[in-house]
Amino acid sequence: MLGIAAAHAQEWRSIRPIATAGPLPAGAKRVETKPIPVPAIRQAAEQFAAAWNQSSGDDTLSANFYDASRHRDAMVTGVPRDAKLVLESVRGVQTLQQFETIDAVHGRVRVSTVSATLSTRLQFNDPGQGFVSVPGVNEVLLEVMEPLQ
Repeated sequence: MLGIAAAHAQEWRSIRPIATAGPLPAGAKRVETKPIPVPAIRQAAEQFAAAWNQSSGDDTLSANFYDASRHRDAMVTGVPRDAKLVLESVRGVQTLQQFETIDAVHGRVRVSTVSATLSTRLQFNDPGQGFVSVPGVNEVLLEVMEPLQ
């Protein structure tokens, strides 16, 4: 007699959508993609972590971020007040989209949407456990604006 296969040997796979370019803003034109230097992405990621640590992380979020209010609520209710975000490394960088447009402040600019995978660590003091250090891997989408001559 044959038995039923054990369910614990099965696996659920998560769906990870592939990031793709979005629609262009009015007046913008798509250009041939030039890679953004990794040190520039690391600097942007460090600025993001510094803003997060100063509780001004909302300043770095795009006005188009669809979940901004949910993000603010999670920061207030789910993250310890003394938590610090430490950027350990930039693992991977992929330019998703580049276009040129006219910016009111900088004039003609190249705007790049870049996906970066960051290795991070969240550190805080827990009243029950003491010092806690939680590693994580996060994908962020960065918008890099370069003035053109």
